[in-house]
Order: sequence, then C-alpha cells, then structure tokens
Amino acid sequence: MEAPDRLRRSHAEHGAIVTAIQRGDAAAAAAMIRTHIGLTGQTWAAMAEALHRPSAA
Repeated sequence: MEAPDRLRRSHAEHGAIVTAIQRGDAAAAAAMIRTHIGLTGQTWAAMAEALHRPSAA
C-alpha cells in the first residue's frame, strides 16, 4: 500500500464492491473484486521487484 495513491483507490474499490453487493448485483461485484485483486497483485509485484532491484549507488 506504499504505492502512490493506492490506499485511497483501494478504499474506493472496496466501497464500490460493497455497494454492488448491497444492490444485489452479483455480476458487478464479482467483476469489481476480480479487478481489485488484479490491481492489488500488480502493486505487490511492483513493490517486490523494487525491493530486489540493485540500487544505483
């Protein structure tokens, strides 16, 4: 969650997922969850890659 603006976007994604669930829109909620998990995975992968990248010292 150290990626710029990711925490704010993640909270917004959670809110949208909950709203879809409350509306009874399972298809939209499922699609949003898949997108959210994909974005979260990309963020973690980028952070892991950055940690293992040699520093330019």
